[in-house]
Parts: sequence; C-alpha cells; structure tokens
Amino acid sequence: MRSNSILMIINIVVYFYSWSLLISSISEPFWEEYTDENIKNAEAQRLNAVQLRNVIDGILKKLVADMKQAVEKTRRSFDRRIFESKQAKQKLEDQLRDVKLK
Repeated sequence: MRSNSILMIINIVVYFYSWSLLISSISEPFWEEYTDENIKNAEAQRLNAVQLRNVIDGILKKLVADMKQAVEKTRRSFDRRIFESKQAKQKLEDQLRDVKLK
C-alpha cells in the first residue's frame, strides 16, 4: 500500500486568466515571469487605487466646503428673516398703540 502511494503522481490544476496549467508542467522561469507580471499588475492596481482615493478625497472635501457654505447662507437667511419679522412685529405693535391712543 505504501509503495503505491509513493508512485502516485498528483496533478494539481492551476487556473489563471482563461486557461489552466498542470503544476507539473510549469517551469521555474515561466513561474518567475508570471509572478513578476502579477507583481507589476498588483502595483499598477495599487497606484490606481491611490489615484482614485485622491480623487474621491478631493470630491469629498469640495462637498464638505459646499455644504458648509450652504449652511452659512441658510443661517444668514434665517437671521435676516427673523430680524425682518421682529421689525414687522414692532411696526404693527406701534401702529396698534397709535390706533388705541386715538
């Protein structure tokens, strides 16, 4: 039984891209080339991710600045409207007092 297990050859299939290879058929130079290419692709993807992160960061910073500006404009509008309402109330109260005095 033991001699049979030693004589068995295990073929492992590796899938990458759209084709498969038997591990036993892969040479060391091919594997080095494939690994180097994989490292280059990974670095390119990392750089793309960094660029995308920078673009998103810029968009978010602009969005925050725009939202702060909108909040400030809204606050000023409310303050102006409150001031106008208080002035109108005061004017109506003055007119009411004048009418009561007559």
